[in-house]
Amino acid sequence: MVRSLPIFLALGLATAGYAASSPHYAVTASLAMPDGGWDLVAVAPSTHQVFVARTTNVTAVDVADAGKARTLGQIERGYAALPIPGSSGLLVTSGKDNSVYILDQQTGRQSARLAVGANPDAAIIDPRTRRAFVMNAKDGTVSVVDLAKIRVLATVQLKPGLELPAITPQGVLFVNNEEANEIESIDLQTLRPGAAIPLPGCEGPTGLAFDPVTARLISSCANG
Repeated sequence: MVRSLPIFLALGLATAGYAASSPHYAVTASLAMPDGGWDLVAVAPSTHQVFVARTTNVTAVDVADAGKARTLGQIERGYAALPIPGSSGLLVTSGKDNSVYILDQQTGRQSARLAVGANPDAAIIDPRTRRAFVMNAKDGTVSVVDLAKIRVLATVQLKPGLELPAITPQGVLFVNNEEANEIESIDLQTLRPGAAIPLPGCEGPTGLAFDPVTARLISSCANG
């Protein structure tokens, strides 16, 4: 955890010698933000806003307005702040009080608070089903949130140590498990756990991405 967070804007530059699939990136600007703990970052492409989950609130940065920063809401150890597609809502996981908050992206006004599992950490939104999936790290559960009705639909039991997730076009949720050093899975149609994928040699997997071109999961490991 760091004390301050500069957000760097990267721009892909067409450079001689680089193929289209291998862009060159350069830092073009740095945006000042308040000091303090921070965790996951999300971007709302439609409004050009960046949302950063902080220890006690959410920082919103308007990239189109010279990087103007605003403070939203009041939470208890924020981990993730995700803009809800098609609405002005912001889903925020609050780890210490085992809650998910729905805040207004502009004003920070709280419209809902939902009880979820122990120590909700990362989360992901499936825009096709308008459901959010919250990784409760301590008890190893995943809370399924209906974003249309703003309620918890179901709780799926996996294993403690859940970190960042990824969703495939086939409707499978994969989740890193930093304690078991494996990737858990859930069939999103049945909401039933699937087989785990062991990660030999990987310790403390956190970040996770899915590459649809190669149908591969890319997991980042704390041991490098």
